[in-house]
Amino acid sequence: MDIRAGSIWSIALAAVLVTACAPQRVKIGGNDYRVVVKDGEEYFCHDEPVTGSRVSTREVCRTRRQIDEAQQEVRRMQTPPTDIDLPDTQPGAY
Repeated sequence: MDIRAGSIWSIALAAVLVTACAPQRVKIGGNDYRVVVKDGEEYFCHDEPVTGSRVSTREVCRTRRQIDEAQQEVRRMQTPPTDIDLPDTQPGAY
């Protein structure tokens, strides 16, 4: 094998290794997450801006269950109640 063919194989091998080591990305509920395995459990991580800062971010990691529960809570808060118990609107009804 000549030097040129060897360098091509080296570049190809490096590309495969870099791709294999790159974090897996998934999209959940419109947000992009990096998949991270910690202590045998799968976490989905992303960077959130720090309140009051224009440039600082912090990494937030959650399980799939935590993400699903948070999304359900948002939907619950955005859905108007169907059985509104309003006080009587007659004058002097206090």
